[in-house]
Amino acid sequence: MPVFDENNYIQGLSIHLDKSFNNAKDIWFSSSNKIDGTTARNWIMRANITEKSDNVLITDNLLLGNLIKNSSNFPVIAFQNISNSYIILKELEKNHIKNVTFVLRELELSNNIDYIINRIIRDLVPLGYNIDIKYIRNFRDFFVQDLNVNYTLKEVA
Repeated sequence: MPVFDENNYIQGLSIHLDKSFNNAKDIWFSSSNKIDGTTARNWIMRANITEKSDNVLITDNLLLGNLIKNSSNFPVIAFQNISNSYIILKELEKNHIKNVTFVLRELELSNNIDYIINRIIRDLVPLGYNIDIKYIRNFRDFFVQDLNVNYTLKEVA
């Protein structure tokens, strides 16, 4: 799973494991042993965010973030396995975002995700952000199939 930055460059690669390995559900690839290489870390993905953006979708799933990125022009921030809400808050502060919609898969909610989402919401409310949460059961909830079997992203915000 590629993780893209705001310039649409791949900044990291992650593979989701079917079975946990050493208490990890994902493996991150890095180039730490290469010249000018970097270690892997849990980046956030940013896409379609411009200086005119005032709405953003935030999801805790890189696959869902990539689906949104590749299916629409809607601004999106995606993260996975982060332990600190600061990097999300920093992303929102450097843009003119006013409306934040969290898009979360019901089946993937965990104590850590609940903590991070609640922490972000607690930090955003006093700053005047409009916040909404949309829960989806699976990725198909996010798409509409037309007669030509072309998929378009449903508007969730």
